[in-house]
Amino acid sequence: MDAEEQRRFDESLDDAEAASVGRARAARRGRIEVTVEELAEALGRPRPPDPSAGNPPGEG
Repeated sequence: MDAEEQRRFDESLDDAEAASVGRARAARRGRIEVTVEELAEALGRPRPPDPSAGNPPGEG
């Protein structure tokens, strides 16, 4: 398996995990509401960077 195939495989696993988390939440509450941070935590992934981090004041 080359690097591109591995990347696609890894992404498909992430998508499947995200869908599973969404289905579980929907079953419990009847509505899916999850933040990016909550999803990253549920999947055991690092939190995404703050989009305003590193931007000069007033630009983010």
